[in-house]
Amino acid sequence: MKPIDKIKANYVKKAKKAKKAKKAEEAKIPEFNGSINSALYSYHYAISVLNGRFELGEKAISKNAYHSYLYARNILKGRFELGEKAISKSAGYSYLYARDILKLK
Repeated sequence: MKPIDKIKANYVKKAKKAKKAKKAEEAKIPEFNGSINSALYSYHYAISVLNGRFELGEKAISKNAYHSYLYARNILKGRFELGEKAISKSAGYSYLYARDILKLK
């Protein structure tokens, strides 16, 4: 099993437990164990576990053009202003971001 698969399985398990918990706060975000410093893990946590926005991991995601573009396209389905600086440093992702997110031609 790949490390990311182990992490996903662990967080899915914790998410299920948290949803059963009475405290609404625990149900919103299962424990993430400090991996929010990784754009890869934060993006995959948002898409695989939360199926939505992961505000605690956005700072890490914003430092990587690839994950910022994917986060804007697949999670936010709109602009990801925090990640635009990293995206602007990549010609390829700048083009994709302008075409797919900003809807520029």
